[in-house]
Amino acid sequence: MGLISRIKHFFQKGGAKLGMGKDLNSITDDPRIQTTSSEVERIQRGMNYYAGNYIYSTGMKANTIDYKNHDGETRHRQFNTINMTKMCASRLASICLNEQFEISLQGNDDLQAKINAILDDSDFKNVLEEKFEQGLPTGGFAARPYVDDSDQIRIAWVRSDQFYSLDANTQEVSQAAIASRTIKVVDGTRYYYTLLEFHQWDGDDYVITNELYRSENATRIGVQVPLGSDDVDTGIEANVRIPQLSRPLFVYFKNPGPNNKEPESPLGVGIVENNRSILDAINYIHDARFWEVRMGKKKVAVNGSLVKPGDELHAGPYFDPDDDTIMSVNARDAGTLLQDITPEIRADAFDSMMQQHLKELENGMGLSTGTFTKDADGGVQTATQVVSENSMTYQTRSSYLTKLTKFITELIESIVEVGSAEQLFTDGKAPFAGMNVDVDKLQVDVHYDDGVFVDKDSQQKNDMLAVQAGVLPKLQFIMRTYGLSMDDAQTWLDQIQSEAPSSPFGESKIESDLNNEGDG
Repeated sequence: MGLISRIKHFFQKGGAKLGMGKDLNSITDDPRIQTTSSEVERIQRGMNYYAGNYIYSTGMKANTIDYKNHDGETRHRQFNTINMTKMCASRLASICLNEQFEISLQGNDDLQAKINAILDDSDFKNVLEEKFEQGLPTGGFAARPYVDDSDQIRIAWVRSDQFYSLDANTQEVSQAAIASRTIKVVDGTRYYYTLLEFHQWDGDDYVITNELYRSENATRIGVQVPLGSDDVDTGIEANVRIPQLSRPLFVYFKNPGPNNKEPESPLGVGIVENNRSILDAINYIHDARFWEVRMGKKKVAVNGSLVKPGDELHAGPYFDPDDDTIMSVNARDAGTLLQDITPEIRADAFDSMMQQHLKELENGMGLSTGTFTKDADGGVQTATQVVSENSMTYQTRSSYLTKLTKFITELIESIVEVGSAEQLFTDGKAPFAGMNVDVDKLQVDVHYDDGVFVDKDSQQKNDMLAVQAGVLPKLQFIMRTYGLSMDDAQTWLDQIQSEAPSSPFGESKIESDLNNEGDG
């Protein structure tokens, strides 16, 4: 480290000890943070399960098992897991979301176009499914619209381990801290920089406070240093005050259901926490079956005299220290030198146990029987078969879609708030400032693709019969069938009604059915 850098770091550390800056061992040491250390550990555990990292051996690295070989020596081997957490999150995310869902705003075509442009530039539909999957094991995730250096509105995604609530005993998170980490080598020393971005309310004003911390230890937050130290997080203001906002400039997605682990916390509980014992059991069975197949090769018991070391004239037999085929025994009959003791692999028993725990996991996840288990023919059912035979998956999906719709609606509201705050743009020109948009009156419609759950042809025929019977409006039929907003559907209907009488090609069947509403 150079002389100037040493002097600067010396004074910064000394200032922290005198109270001029803060020194944090962990983020939860900050008194503003209401997220407890146990919540942080729970979230990290969910991330470990999602990554497929399990720790079972004391003092050993993740995914290792201790065992003893034929000489009684302790050996180590890989713990062969099946990452059911990843499989569950991926399956649930694909059931709930795909790139075909549509977002529309009612009554403002200009606002609709600008919002769609922002979402498309951020590849929102594809990224949302990925972030949703990553958030399921831990209980949630967050997003925050921001203005980049080109005065363009972008969407930043926040993992659950980066998001800390400043509220407690509330249903919603209205104040939060967002952490981001940077690693940089300065004069040969590796430093870990943590930027804490606090979002708080001061009366009717919304205040964003940025604080930078530095540490030489990856497990500590460290000492607070000025923004821009060592050219890290330059150009960021320490405080930004925005008046007259109606909601926070971040959005938090919370998994459905109450937080039964931390009832006072507004954060969600992931799919891991209430299914840990089942996930562990599935991994133990998978590992045991794998190892039993591995051990199911030829296994021979030999007289102990065969494995005794030789002398200087007669070399004794050599066995690989990692070999588990040869087992030395003290046979009473000296004439019995070896015996085949190859075990029988308990395939049926393992399969029965695995199916039982998979059923328990399906129940714990709120998924229909057959999602992961085998059907009567011995195969895994398709999504359509699962839903047609049991509505549990559909009900679970509906709960998640309700939360997703709330998340998308609030994100659009936050985008409008950011786009209306002139002080966030370098030229002072906010793209939504002159539109006089009332965020509280925004009507956001989200149309999800139900193709996995609904036979679209049958559904369309049933809806058509409902139109003919006069119990389903034509406008609603167009919206349901084609996923259009009310304004677009009305435009379609007006065009159908204006073109049908004078069409030189004759009236199409759908036009005829729509114009004969009630005749059936």
